[in-house]
Amino acid sequence: TIEVVPCMEEVLGVSLPDLNDPHSLPKLREMLRDHDPGYVDESESGGEGYGELTRIVNKMVSTLVEPLCVQPTFLVHHPLILSPLARRADPDVCKNTQLAERFELFIGGRELCNAYTELADPNEQRRRFALQEAARESGDSEAA
Repeated sequence: TIEVVPCMEEVLGVSLPDLNDPHSLPKLREMLRDHDPGYVDESESGGEGYGELTRIVNKMVSTLVEPLCVQPTFLVHHPLILSPLARRADPDVCKNTQLAERFELFIGGRELCNAYTELADPNEQRRRFALQEAARESGDSEAA
C-alpha cells in the first residue's frame, strides 16, 4: 500500500504545498521540472485555475508514484482535487482531510481498478461541481 501524497513527498524530498490551492501551481510546476528535466508543461502560457491544478497534480502522481507500482500495489488517499465524486478522508483514518477515500489497484505497472467512497453531501457536491464547471469553461477538456 502506498499513500499518494507522502509518496510524492518522499520521491521529491520536500513537503508539498496545498494541492487544492491554485496558488500552488508555480511551486508544483517547479517541483515537477526539477524532478523530470525533460518535462514540458504544454499550458505554461495561461493555465492557472482549478482545471490546470488538477492536470498538474495528476501529472505528478503519474510521474512520481505510479512507476513504483510494479508489484501488486494499492494507491490510497488521493488528493481531493483528483477525486471530485469521492468523500473526504475520515480524520480517524487519515490525518490529512484534504485527501479522498479512494484507492487504485496496480499490478505490473497497470491500473486494474479505481474505487472510492461516494460523496453523499449535496452541498459539497454542488461546490465541487461548480469548480469542475469553472475548469471546463477555462478550457480543461478533462473536467467531467
